[in-house]
Amino acid sequence: MTHASTGIEVPLHDADDVRENFAVKSSLTQGLEAHVSAIFAHDAHNTPLGVAALQPFVHANHVKHDEAVQNYWWAIGGLFGNRKGRWSAAIASTAELLGDKRADAVQVMDREAGDFAMLAWLQQCGHRFVVRANSSRRSVVREGKRIAVADALGAVQQLANVFVRPGARTPNRSAKDQKTHPPRKARMATLTVLVATVRVP
Repeated sequence: MTHASTGIEVPLHDADDVRENFAVKSSLTQGLEAHVSAIFAHDAHNTPLGVAALQPFVHANHVKHDEAVQNYWWAIGGLFGNRKGRWSAAIASTAELLGDKRADAVQVMDREAGDFAMLAWLQQCGHRFVVRANSSRRSVVREGKRIAVADALGAVQQLANVFVRPGARTPNRSAKDQKTHPPRKARMATLTVLVATVRVP
């Protein structure tokens, strides 16, 4: 089960140009977000089986000046003051859909879901999960010291290598996106699998 969010945006030319119930995302754009939960089979092809949940939403600070729009999104469960709230909502709804098969699913999430409260909730509810993390973030404890994930894995023996082919990244994106994820050509990449037990403060 993979959970991810994507933005849906159109140009904003002036204050009178806001479409009904759209959020004003910046001085140049208006729109909304969509949080998608997709199911993939555990087979040789990672076969997509379909969309299990789709939650349209807006960030509360993008609609703070329009009470009617706030009320609209609140009524349909798509007004998030805490951006991380949509992750737990998506997992809860897909777990209900899976029924007695929920224990077989692995919930895969981006690093935004990787805070202590979310990890503790996932564990308490008995979910199997994989959450991406920034390897330089000081987020684990080893021998009484708070260290980065990469340092905790530095002395661990390699478990396996996995070969994948990431696609190309186009340069036709925003300056912010290009800084975080610079343009690249398609290539073959080697992913190294390391395993260690750490404590999350």
